[in-house]
Amino acid sequence: MIFQVNLPFAVIEDFGPIFLDQGLNPEIGRDALSLEDFGRAEIEAWAGRFAGRMITLHGPFLDLAPGAIDPAVLAVTRQRLTTAAGLAGLFRAEAFVFHADYDVSRYPTKPERWLEVSAETWRQVLKASKEWGGPVLLENVYENGPEMIGRLLELVNDPRLGFCFDTGHFNTWSQAPLAEWLARLGPWLKRLHLHDNDGSFDQHRPIGQGNFDFKALFGWLKEEGRQPGITLEPHTIEDFQKTITALDELLAWQAAV
Repeated sequence: MIFQVNLPFAVIEDFGPIFLDQGLNPEIGRDALSLEDFGRAEIEAWAGRFAGRMITLHGPFLDLAPGAIDPAVLAVTRQRLTTAAGLAGLFRAEAFVFHADYDVSRYPTKPERWLEVSAETWRQVLKASKEWGGPVLLENVYENGPEMIGRLLELVNDPRLGFCFDTGHFNTWSQAPLAEWLARLGPWLKRLHLHDNDGSFDQHRPIGQGNFDFKALFGWLKEEGRQPGITLEPHTIEDFQKTITALDELLAWQAAV
């Protein structure tokens, strides 16, 4: 099975060689600091070293607000996101993942305004990555349910815009059950980010080391005949090994049911 493993560009000098030696396919994270600290020549060099791998990308997110009310914050956010999106073609990426970033605690009384502003942000990201032409996927983080992402995807209404379901983020912040997320956003589901936690915060534990119901998710995938792309998100080499073992066991269970 082909999958990606998270690799922030900020640490690519340290861990990139390990990925190359082990034959791993990275999901390369383009955070704001890497956009500042690495020039195009360095980015092109790493894209060349990973040529032939199945690569996905993850856009910057810290401090950014795609649906910001403050015009100055919004301008910086759009500049960061479109700059990152414009580099997708260098890596011949399979997909580019960004955080949808709707947080009801920040926008409790302005959901419609947030939707309008955020929709325009993603239209600009899609335009910036038009030459590349691959799928742009919005990932859940602080959303307490699937409705705002669903409405956002409907509003933009672009076949390139899809959904990436993050199991650890769901387990930490969602108040809606898994079945509701799958029913609402299943038509747009293109990728999974797999990690686990105990529900108290975003711990990035290996699969099965928390209380997310992976069998419910993979049972639904089999029932629906769906095979979204998979990115594993361990934070240590030890947890990576545990994640691989757990994923193998989960896929064997899925095949048997």
